[in-house]
Amino acid sequence: MDAAGTKEACGPKDVMRPGPPVNEVQRSGTMSQVVILDAMWRWASKNECNNVQNGPVWIATNAITTDFPPKAARQ
Repeated sequence: MDAAGTKEACGPKDVMRPGPPVNEVQRSGTMSQVVILDAMWRWASKNECNNVQNGPVWIATNAITTDFPPKAARQ
């Protein structure tokens, strides 16, 4: 919920699918505040992360890429 990472946006059992498009709002160090767009209409899940759906959240800037997670990590 913050650039310092002192408050997590999601709980331990919450789910956020990898790969949704984001709109970067601002940067602070290695973190970016983003609004996540559910372009594939997949919000409905058993353990969804409501904070991600309801407003901007902070993620690692290097996670904003067309290859995340990296192909090597998916093998």
